[in-house]
Amino acid sequence: MRTEAELDYSEEMIPELAESATKKAHLDALSRGQSITEIRKGKLGSFAPDGRCQNHEKDKIESIKVLGG
Repeated sequence: MRTEAELDYSEEMIPELAESATKKAHLDALSRGQSITEIRKGKLGSFAPDGRCQNHEKDKIESIKVLGG
């Protein structure tokens, strides 16, 4: 069984691991020739490996506040 300190450390690592996994998935998709969809400058778009961008209809993406807990 893990100690409270070990669990706290593991929980503290979650944001860093999530960011790293997201970046890797992004790069992996582009390297396989797939487009990615993300928000840049408040606009939703699909981005191709060759740099082309297709903006989607919705101009403004409203942010959603997530409360920690």
